[in-house]
Amino acid sequence: FENICFVDTLDNTEGLRVVKQHDLVSLSAENTRRIKKQNDSKKICVIIGNPPYNANQQNENDNNKNRPYGFIDDRIKATYIAASTAQKTKVYDMYSRFIRWSSDRLADQGIVAFISNSSFVHMRTFDGFRKCVAKEFDAIYVFDFKGDAHTSGERRQREGGNIFNDKIKVGIAIYFLVKTGKKKGCTIHYKAVDDYLSADDKLGIVSAAKIEMLDMERIEPDAEGNWLNMDTSDFKSLLPLVGELEKAVFGLDSNGVVSNRDDWVYDVSATALAKKAKFSSKVYNCLLRKENSSFPDTIKWSESLKSKFKAGLKSKFARKLIIKAMYRPFTKLYFYSEKVFNDRLTDNHYQMFGPKLNKENIVILHTAPDSQKPFLAYVGNCIPDLHFVGAAAGTTCLPLYRYDDQGNRQDNLTDWGLRQFQQHYGDAAITKRDLFHYTYAVLHHPAYRTKYEINLKREFPRLPFY
Repeated sequence: FENICFVDTLDNTEGLRVVKQHDLVSLSAENTRRIKKQNDSKKICVIIGNPPYNANQQNENDNNKNRPYGFIDDRIKATYIAASTAQKTKVYDMYSRFIRWSSDRLADQGIVAFISNSSFVHMRTFDGFRKCVAKEFDAIYVFDFKGDAHTSGERRQREGGNIFNDKIKVGIAIYFLVKTGKKKGCTIHYKAVDDYLSADDKLGIVSAAKIEMLDMERIEPDAEGNWLNMDTSDFKSLLPLVGELEKAVFGLDSNGVVSNRDDWVYDVSATALAKKAKFSSKVYNCLLRKENSSFPDTIKWSESLKSKFKAGLKSKFARKLIIKAMYRPFTKLYFYSEKVFNDRLTDNHYQMFGPKLNKENIVILHTAPDSQKPFLAYVGNCIPDLHFVGAAAGTTCLPLYRYDDQGNRQDNLTDWGLRQFQQHYGDAAITKRDLFHYTYAVLHHPAYRTKYEINLKREFPRLPFY
């Protein structure tokens, strides 16, 4: 194929007519000629591919991170992220980058045809993405092959096999983004395979299907950029549990702790944990003294720990830093709470449990939005792990109290929230502690979790008056 170009597509932004061509000195003359020829072509009408799926390396020791692509990442920030209302937006993965590049490179008439992770169809994280492609293209066709192995229970059974012979765990979709040159709004068409199908069944469908034969559903997105499972409930009218301090029931909310090295900071035995923590501290400080520029795998590294290491931050083992923590439901473990070896141990956690993380408190834990796990509520009395409800789920904490830097206790439920209930029920005797227990009762109630299932996948819980 005489036009093949050996080049990193995401580096090759000259064809977007926005930046200078990257350095081609290391490439052969023939390859450079081909790249320049492609960039000089004003029209590319078809971009087709299977972008890499790597969102994050699983282990920092692998040294296999996605590297940054300045221009493309800036474009993502200005489009997909700017249009998103998700509290946490993480759309710098590789397939988002390739779609962004392709959308900008495509001619006024053309098609982008990709196979990728299907989370862009379902997840709130990609609400901005959905809004943008609906503005940039005239027609969108999505064929959803399900197969998400990060789900559980009956939902996992319905997802069926993964079309890549069950070798990966994410759901898969084939989709076509079409520009006609006659912008009159965007029509979105969606088709999903049946539930419970095996990988072979799905491959058979791909072999036999033609897109014009598919009985696709016409989708009308809602104002929040949802394509599926539209919200028709009264959820928006309920009281926000978190948000603006003067218009939310709780003043402080927090995620659980993130260690990124659970094997080293948790244990069933305080004695065993002390030995591990002391060993980690010794090895880390020894490497620090040697001024190593590399990161030997004698330590479980993470980006956060590498940053602390580069900054010369020392570890200081202290047995008093071993406390109890809620690791999983009904499972408390000893936890080594030194900041050096925990990636996310923040001021919020110290506000919940005091300067030494040992103050009395009661905390409602619930599944965070965008979790692969079903929504659940739980009550505990010590610091929780982020993955308290499971590896594919985050955990949000709503404490009864909060503490200042001196360890003085304050109410965490707001005066505003209490007033709403006292006024609604005409009862000034209702207390903040009553409201705390009421919140748990509501979040735990099966009727609430069923009625608002779609909402709880997308955003933080809200509180009704019963």
